[in-house]
Amino acid sequence: SDRRELVVVGHDKGIHQVEIPSKIKIDNEELPVTIIERESFVRNEDIGHVTIGGCMDRIGYSAFANCRGLCSIEMPDGLEDIAENAFSTCIKLEQVVIPNSVFRIGSFAFTECFALKSVTLPNTLYRIEDATFFRCSALESISLPSKLHYIGNGAFGSCHRLKDIQIPDSVVEIGHQAFQECTSFQRIVVPNKVSSIGGKAFMDCKNLRELTLGKSVEVVEDTFIAGCYGLRSLKVLASIPPEIRGYTYNNGSFACSPECVLYVPEESLHEYRQSRWGAVFKAVKAS
Repeated sequence: SDRRELVVVGHDKGIHQVEIPSKIKIDNEELPVTIIERESFVRNEDIGHVTIGGCMDRIGYSAFANCRGLCSIEMPDGLEDIAENAFSTCIKLEQVVIPNSVFRIGSFAFTECFALKSVTLPNTLYRIEDATFFRCSALESISLPSKLHYIGNGAFGSCHRLKDIQIPDSVVEIGHQAFQECTSFQRIVVPNKVSSIGGKAFMDCKNLRELTLGKSVEVVEDTFIAGCYGLRSLKVLASIPPEIRGYTYNNGSFACSPECVLYVPEESLHEYRQSRWGAVFKAVKAS
């Protein structure tokens, strides 16, 4: 390609507000600024506010990681890719609006953004990668995109203030530790297209009281609700009892509340009682 374009590779320290222009004029030609290179601003603690110009395509790996003074970031429509670790450990960042043009957010992109309270995700997103919002302990609510297919390993792990989240009907897989230690959860419904739930997916969600698994669940790990001692109702809608993988605990249990009642389809009640599910739960009832 004959197209000429510019990339951002860094910035002098000591500057609080950074404005990345859409274009820069060189030799009487206006060239678009399209990429923020990997680690361009990493560990720059002077930056408080960033505005990114409208020609930007990509924010690179760890571009703003450990910018501990960063409070706000304005991303343009047209941005397509936010790479791995891009904003990890930006501990003062409180709000993020990600434009609908973004089709990929890399793993660990916002991990340990401890002050992050509000996130707007693009409708075009199909995957939330591993640990994207891990330990965002101030995050209270988030609306997941309606076309989402995959929630990655540890994606929302240790989001202690995150309240009951609505998992879209489009989701087919929930990874390991996806919602581990989301201690504000009370009621969760896993939709009907989900076929597998990873180990420790809801582990230590200590205030979770009701959990529903959809009709397509085929496999769960034996740790998926370990430590959910407040759980009182587990409803499984699958007509065939899902396979329980692993023998983490000597007694074969899920290490959750002994008071939890398992509710299953009436026509499958006998099959569940004769399966490992019946050995785990004292009370197995028709829903």
